[in-house]
Amino acid sequence: MPKGRCAWRGLYFTPSDLVEVDHIVPQSLGGKDVYKNLQLLHRHCHHDQTALDNANAASLTMEQSARASHHEVFRVYANYRDVEAPLEPYDGKLSPTVLNGRGKW
Repeated sequence: MPKGRCAWRGLYFTPSDLVEVDHIVPQSLGGKDVYKNLQLLHRHCHHDQTALDNANAASLTMEQSARASHHEVFRVYANYRDVEAPLEPYDGKLSPTVLNGRGKW
């Protein structure tokens, strides 16, 4: 990522931004507290990234977590880390499946 940009979304930092230091490989997954494992993120990007980390960590079963090697954890983390979810405006309409499957509450 070029200097002066958030490593999560690539947005430029401005003087008024709240910037946080993040571990590329989370310490909870074996990441070290060293310079090459650190990146700068906007505070709001850090919150989004941490929520995604937690959601993905929760999806692993205890057995999968116990058997995963450091290499496998890093590979899985790197795969979902590069996916950017498209942001679309919410139009306020609920799909029929959300509305009890028949379009009614």
